[in-house]
Amino acid sequence: MRFFRLVDNQESLRGFGEKLLNLVPDHIETHRVLAKSYLNEYRDEGDLEEDDQESAVESIRWVQNIDGIDVEDAVEFASILSLRGLFTESMELALKLINDPALPAEGQSGIRSVAARSALKSDNIDVAKDLVGLFNTRDLSGELAVVAIESRAELDGEEQGLNLAKQLIHHPNSPDGIDWLVLERAVDMANALQQSDDFEDWLRGSELFSTAGRRPTSIIRRTVQELRRMGLNLLSHEIETVRPIA
Repeated sequence: MRFFRLVDNQESLRGFGEKLLNLVPDHIETHRVLAKSYLNEYRDEGDLEEDDQESAVESIRWVQNIDGIDVEDAVEFASILSLRGLFTESMELALKLINDPALPAEGQSGIRSVAARSALKSDNIDVAKDLVGLFNTRDLSGELAVVAIESRAELDGEEQGLNLAKQLIHHPNSPDGIDWLVLERAVDMANALQQSDDFEDWLRGSELFSTAGRRPTSIIRRTVQELRRMGLNLLSHEIETVRPIA
């Protein structure tokens, strides 16, 4: 619509659009403008303000139902639905996109991740486990990694689950290099297997923890706190002894 072009920033555009929708809730052209604005922001920033999420979902749904949306926008929409907490809807959309021939090969891993995370959050555990099996081990972290670990334990036994957890504890995208969610699950499995001392020895000898005392103070502090929380008191004390922290 011509008058949207007169608005000089996205905040004003959205404010104007919301006022218009309060008067005419089914005004599709306004929904198109708002949907494009929100999709572009999410594509650029990887996030939306909490106050914008409901409006984004509403307008994108309108456009999806009336015009349809292309694969690229649908991928972003699946992520926005998950961000909003609409995990079942996000999962269902993501599952459709996985098999869409228009989805580029480089987008497959990302949409599988959205589908698996949303399946996990909506308690569709079997779906999540099936999707996790499509990933390379190096692509897994956090909750997805935990699902993979538990799946391996179910299929091959707790020992193999723990072995996979050891592979996934290192998380290169984490500031301290450690996936704490994976480590916590590994500690639980080691305790269940009555291998807590052996596991703590393994951690002590791993590169991540053998050099932990030489890292920045903020990372040492978090490492010590997390290890204590998980009951690994001896290892936390040893790390703290290398460089005492306040």
